[in-house]
Amino acid sequence: MPVDNSGDGIETDRRFETLAVDFAPALSHWDTSVYVTQQRNDGLRDRQAVGTTGAICAPQLVSGQLCRLRHRIPVLECFGAAGTLQLPDRWQLTMDLEHRNAPLITTENALIGQPFTTLSELRKIYSEQQIADLARDRTPVLSTYSISALKQLGERFQAIMDVFYTKLTDTPPSGGVEEFTGTQGNDISYQVQLLGSSLLRTNDFNQVIVRYEHDTDLQCARLAVHLPFSVFGAWRAGPRILFQRKVTDTGYTSIFYAPYGHIDYQRHGHVLEIEGGAELGKNPAGLEIGNTTRLFVSIGYRINF
Repeated sequence: MPVDNSGDGIETDRRFETLAVDFAPALSHWDTSVYVTQQRNDGLRDRQAVGTTGAICAPQLVSGQLCRLRHRIPVLECFGAAGTLQLPDRWQLTMDLEHRNAPLITTENALIGQPFTTLSELRKIYSEQQIADLARDRTPVLSTYSISALKQLGERFQAIMDVFYTKLTDTPPSGGVEEFTGTQGNDISYQVQLLGSSLLRTNDFNQVIVRYEHDTDLQCARLAVHLPFSVFGAWRAGPRILFQRKVTDTGYTSIFYAPYGHIDYQRHGHVLEIEGGAELGKNPAGLEIGNTTRLFVSIGYRINF
């Protein structure tokens, strides 16, 4: 009997059952799982799905998931695949593909944008079929795809090249709820990372990231440099620099700088981090927000166990 908040106590109006079967042959390089699930909410069938996952572990790893809702909302709910392939000459190729409803489609999604909090209240106005249609209308589809290539450059350097794609669909107006506009066009990002370790002393780790992304409304270029070096014992210190340039579809250009220093101490699961610096923003007059300046100091302490 699931609840949205653990402090709500036991609620008997919502119930779910799930049955899963795993199969992994002995000494094989693959395994799979099949499951069925059903959930009811306020007397309505909230969600009914069947899905499968599989994995292959050899020179490559591939996994996928497929869910399908039945009853009044028959849709492909989620499909995902991820894999890593080791190539000659110290290359590694990684792929991550996902196409799913966001959020997962349930009958309860029909409450999004409505002045009601329960499905029983909604049933006083709409039929079960109309509620199922509203749930479908309130649920956009999210597609996220990424491909990454890693190249080992000697013993101290790595280069990583990434491409990211994101698409969120629109949702139509219905039931008194306005339409929702998803991503306009294709949101594509390109990123290159250069990683170096033990350049001056053992356990040094340095990172340079260049990223470019664009869609129909905005183009953005980012540069991030992180150069921590071992000082003594478990202490590390070094500069960090962030630079960002945004250009809107109307021609406005904004520039952001963030130079700051970083100190950390890591030992036996204890991590102390100290940062201090400035964030400077330069904006065109047409945006009417002016230039920005912010000074900051940040101290954090974590215990890992």
